[in-house]
Amino acid sequence: MKSRLFITLLCSTFAFCAQAQLTPGVRIGLNISQLKGPSELSATGTELESVSNLTGFLIGPSFSYPFTDNFGLRGEVLYSKKGTKYNFNGDVTRSFVQDGDQLVVTTTGKQTTVLQITHNNLDLPVSLYARWGKLEVSGGLYASLFLTKVADGEQIYEWKNQDGTDGKITNILLYNYRRDNFGEGDDAQTEIAYFNNAQTRKATIPKSLGAYYDYTQDLGSLFKSLDYGVSVGASFYVSRSLFVGGRLQYGLADLTNNSADQSKYERNDKGVLSLRNDKDHNYSFQVFAGFSLR
Repeated sequence: MKSRLFITLLCSTFAFCAQAQLTPGVRIGLNISQLKGPSELSATGTELESVSNLTGFLIGPSFSYPFTDNFGLRGEVLYSKKGTKYNFNGDVTRSFVQDGDQLVVTTTGKQTTVLQITHNNLDLPVSLYARWGKLEVSGGLYASLFLTKVADGEQIYEWKNQDGTDGKITNILLYNYRRDNFGEGDDAQTEIAYFNNAQTRKATIPKSLGAYYDYTQDLGSLFKSLDYGVSVGASFYVSRSLFVGGRLQYGLADLTNNSADQSKYERNDKGVLSLRNDKDHNYSFQVFAGFSLR
């Protein structure tokens, strides 16, 4: 209900702009973004996850409706690349099916995951602005439709066998969150995990893993299709029409589906990986340059 009211308000504003006499413009710049949310915790309370900024670009037209010489309303249609850099480092339990058998080998070891998550968006910001001389400040709302949602990276899993030998596998991570199926990986190349427990055992797994490889059932897409939030920014006019500026976007939507947000560490009383009931939201800082007729 909250998201519907938000989108209705935004669409009404765009409809108003479409009927009004508009001043066109264009802007191009950079997004410095990350996906913020609570980290998984180990049994001792140590944070297992961390995120950092990812830089992408934005470009698109703007349309301004001046109420007076100093105040007005502006809508934009931007192609915008955002995302986050994600890291996981902690002890996890993993299961492998032994080659040529239905026997499941379960081990506990250290997993390190490095992932760059990228999403291409259609951003629709609407802002009220106020201008004094060469300085302009603005604030408003935005909606953002995800066009694609992908990730790439590497995962290393290391464990100790019962005979004291070390085990290690390294996987390439190539995720398409909308298209990948549960349990999916690319079998063109494989990685062999050796387990030594009184006799040599091995499991052959894909070298390249999909977004839901560790899932045992189809839980749907991890990420939702729509983001929305608030924004505030400022611009400086170098000349009558040319400006540079910055803007902060703070997402209000939970971008992950709790029904598909599977934990990497925590398991329920049946030994199955738990689902996470938390909120992950977008946080972006934009720097840009632009041109606007006045």
